[in-house]
Amino acid sequence: MSTYKLLRVSTGEEIIFTVKDETPTAYIASKPIALAVVPQGEQYGLQLFPYSPANPEGDQVIFKDKIVSESVEPPEGLIRAYIQRTTGIEIAQAF
Repeated sequence: MSTYKLLRVSTGEEIIFTVKDETPTAYIASKPIALAVVPQGEQYGLQLFPYSPANPEGDQVIFKDKIVSESVEPPEGLIRAYIQRTTGIEIAQAF
């Protein structure tokens, strides 16, 4: 199982997070980050922002019955962006 999850919840948000724990009914999400598609000139990019602005560093419970879709494995570039956003560590890309 991946330590990172990327999923869409019933309210429409797409969220990436580190799995802190898992129960039969929920994920305990550490530092969940929501994704938004934003225009960048004539193209589009992703913007990452705290899923819970009132508690950006805290854990959140994501109930499994509210999940609409779940990626098998988040894309590597998104994981790097998540790590940089949540830790400040920039991971070098291999050539």
